[in-house]
Amino acid sequence: MRRVTALILPALVLAACSGDNKAIAASGPCGPLQPVFDSRTNAVPFETVRKAKFKLGEVELDDKVTTGITLGDNLCTTSVMEGFFGQDANIYIFNCPVFQAGTLDREANEARAMEAFSRVEAMVTSCLGPDFIAETSEESTDLEVFRKTIWDFVDPPEIAAGSFRADPAYLELSYSPFMRGRSGPSGWLVELQLQEQRATE
Repeated sequence: MRRVTALILPALVLAACSGDNKAIAASGPCGPLQPVFDSRTNAVPFETVRKAKFKLGEVELDDKVTTGITLGDNLCTTSVMEGFFGQDANIYIFNCPVFQAGTLDREANEARAMEAFSRVEAMVTSCLGPDFIAETSEESTDLEVFRKTIWDFVDPPEIAAGSFRADPAYLELSYSPFMRGRSGPSGWLVELQLQEQRATE
């Protein structure tokens, strides 16, 4: 069995979603994420929060959709990876950059990034409830600062040998003085991703 921890969205999407990183308003245990968690178990996950196709300049992307959900000023998106790994499954993704800052004022921005991480971590734990367990790691060979919390089922569902299962949710904090990949941002990044897997017909 293979577990798919992170299905990474293009860095351009993350960059376009970044904003002024205002404080995240809370309204109940799930805060602004309540509609997302309400919709994640639907037949088509996250469908009810989808708004319009994501635009890269003037070009509409067929596989990225904006939502009505924001964390601070950061707009969240959804996407679908169809036939993932050649298997008969689609992975539905909700992605949101929680916090983003450059390489200047490193200590001040580190405190802000840690605060944002802790706030959203508590929110997601509350939203998922007792059927999920969280595991946090702080090891990375590529990033100077790294923290990642992955939520998984307390009793994971059985799947066929040789198949795979996407982790339901993860929250990642990282710092890099260099650009991530070919076009990803440098500096601080806190990113939340929810993943729902559905068998294709």
